[in-house]
Amino acid sequence: MKFFYVDREISPVIAAQYSVFVEPTILTFFTGKETIRKSRHFSMDELENAMSRPYSILFE
Repeated sequence: MKFFYVDREISPVIAAQYSVFVEPTILTFFTGKETIRKSRHFSMDELENAMSRPYSILFE
């Protein structure tokens, strides 16, 4: 997995390309396509549950 951090105040063009207007926002891409988008209020368990299904389909 690769992780990238983009500060939308410093890089507004990149944030706009991905329609990120609030912090925090996590975008997860599988095979180059946005699969999961979580913004503002989410737990790490919620993120893990959302990622487990596409991850298991692709990598297990």
